[in-house]
Amino acid sequence: MSRRRDTILELSVLTALWCIAIAFIDPRGNFPLHDDWDFAIATFNFARSGHFEFTNFTAVSLRAMVLWGAAWTRLFGESFEVLRASTLTLSLGTLLVVNRTLARAGAVRGVRLFACAALLFHPLFLWLSCTYMTDIPFVFASAVALYGFVRALESDSMPWLTAGCVAVVVSWFIRQNGVVTLAAPLALLLVRREQLTPRWRAFVLVIGAYLGAFAMLFVFRREWLSGSPAMFATHYHMWLESSFRLPEQVAVLQHYLLFNAQNVALFFLPLTLPLIVMIGRMRRRDGILLGVVALIITWRLADLALAGYLLPYTTDHIYSDILPGNLFINFGLGVPMLYDTFSLHLPYPFTIGTVSRALLTAASGVATIAMLWTLLRARGGLVLQLALAAAAVGTLALFGSGYYYDRYSLDSAWMVVLALPLLIAWQKRLARALACVALACVAAFALLSVQEYFRWQRARWQVWDAFRAQGIAAEQIDGGAEAFGFYELAHAPLAVARRGHAARPYAIAFRPLDGCRVVVRVPFRSFLGLRSGEMVGLAR
Repeated sequence: MSRRRDTILELSVLTALWCIAIAFIDPRGNFPLHDDWDFAIATFNFARSGHFEFTNFTAVSLRAMVLWGAAWTRLFGESFEVLRASTLTLSLGTLLVVNRTLARAGAVRGVRLFACAALLFHPLFLWLSCTYMTDIPFVFASAVALYGFVRALESDSMPWLTAGCVAVVVSWFIRQNGVVTLAAPLALLLVRREQLTPRWRAFVLVIGAYLGAFAMLFVFRREWLSGSPAMFATHYHMWLESSFRLPEQVAVLQHYLLFNAQNVALFFLPLTLPLIVMIGRMRRRDGILLGVVALIITWRLADLALAGYLLPYTTDHIYSDILPGNLFINFGLGVPMLYDTFSLHLPYPFTIGTVSRALLTAASGVATIAMLWTLLRARGGLVLQLALAAAAVGTLALFGSGYYYDRYSLDSAWMVVLALPLLIAWQKRLARALACVALACVAAFALLSVQEYFRWQRARWQVWDAFRAQGIAAEQIDGGAEAFGFYELAHAPLAVARRGHAARPYAIAFRPLDGCRVVVRVPFRSFLGLRSGEMVGLAR
């Protein structure tokens, strides 16, 4: 009973921290964010008709998420705020599952709470928690699956193994790549065999059966694995191009792996910065490994810097695999898909200087080197091995896609939050100090940036409503990608998206523009009053 009370208290503390963070952000507003207009339409359609009806732009499989969101819609009504609440619930659930998984790994309470705080204040996790994007539901299902696999391998339990596999099925009906999660326990079973369970062959057969089921769907019911097969195919277009040969394939693999490592190290800074303490004392073999890792990462960052790219990466000019769509932009969060910032490629109003960007890039490089060096040397128990295997498989699977955005680092490698806390030298005062300082900095940035994102979004949609109140048709307003998607693209062919649309009489932007008259102004303030901006409605 005492242990149960301690567990309830710990989870209550974690829940309270989550509630405080979300209350501070205040993610109100009945409007779409980023690409969630697409997923909302499918959900609203199912809530009305009971049938899966996707747009031509739905690349992901999505069905499990649609069922979840439609249940919320039936209960609480049709709005983006309701769908956002459904994602927030899974965000909290993910933290609780991660906490219990770390408990199975033997992490003490303080370490468990710190690791969960590092995940909560992971800037992309926090931002995505406040949307109806697919990432948080996917991470939740993956977290449940890994917990099931841990329990199965710890206690030689077939029911827990089945539960883990079922959770993977749920994840692949959110994002198809969820199937790769099965590879982590399968690899451990094949390598360690009797060391894990005397029934390892039976476990392998069960996992193989689920992999076989996915293969059957892919062959005979491929349409079930995406909303729009044509849109899904665009994510793998490069594999169909004759120019995509071995040298190009090696380059893309290298880019994706290094981008993913850098993003993981940067956004999990509270868990990667304290790893540098371990570099002080090492054997010669470890020193050689450190030198190799440092050389590769330094070369990559220098290559980007010489091409004009420093964090936060932007698409001022196309280089490598940097695409317009990263969530971390100009020291803020959330893609500003408006006329001036997205169509005209003008900068987000709040920027940091070149020196600050260079320092941020260098700091991310140090964290990346320390993280990779530590993970490559890691030895430990079941949870550590399973987490590292899942992160490695998820990262390698990115190679199959023709696109890479920074949020993919969360989908593919969130599992390092289960591994890194087990590798930090918590007994060292310097490690604890670095971890706490990094958590304070990252949490402040994440909270203030997501809060800012919702403040300018609410201002933006006030401008939209002002235009509409004047009787201006939606087709006459360039209100940004979300407005165009939700109000116009929903049932349009893919060719319409590729063409875009011609200049419109009215537009919404962060600033006045030459040749345009300001019709509406809606100010907003953020970062505790240190930033002041406005959304403007323009007439040509």
